[in-house]
Amino acid sequence: MHAAVVERWVAGWARSRSMPFEADGSGWHVTVGAETRLDEYVVAEPSGVEALRLARAVAPRSTSWLTVVGGIAPDALAALGSLDRMARPGTVMEARLAPVGMPADVVVDTVDGVAFLRIEVDGVRAARGQVALVGRDAVFDCIETEEPYRRRGLGGQIVAGLTAWAVSHGADTGLLVASDEGRALYRTVGWRDVAPVVTYRGFA
Repeated sequence: MHAAVVERWVAGWARSRSMPFEADGSGWHVTVGAETRLDEYVVAEPSGVEALRLARAVAPRSTSWLTVVGGIAPDALAALGSLDRMARPGTVMEARLAPVGMPADVVVDTVDGVAFLRIEVDGVRAARGQVALVGRDAVFDCIETEEPYRRRGLGGQIVAGLTAWAVSHGADTGLLVASDEGRALYRTVGWRDVAPVVTYRGFA
């Protein structure tokens, strides 16, 4: 049910972070290359057989992650029981993007077609976000506000800036994976829930 949206999101997420990716079974395998996350499998609503295969691939080390999008059937959930379920649930969200003005305080840098936005306060980066385009999709990524600057509306300005840049470059649909905290912000500006996200990793 959600395989198509996962494919679109993975393509943009990988482009945003310059990560190689390839099809793997019914999902995708992404080479993340971070110290605590070498690689990540992403799949939508795996069957029990597919979940068992992925669990065996991820289990040997804690730097291999598995992200499951959408509902998890009982047999798939049982197969994933050998993994460490991480305390970072999320939600895939989508929005129809409409033209908006670029907020005056947002600074934009573009590298290899990816836009990196930030807001500085007294010379210190207070908030940031980035966006990559794949076709008419804009995948929003790495949106965060530093702790001392939260609850000032900076996150909303970053989202508006990402939207402005994406629409001006031909995008009409936004995709992102939101934390529970971020989800509340995105819903106030027109984003809708698509599917829940659960992430696992190996124990070793």
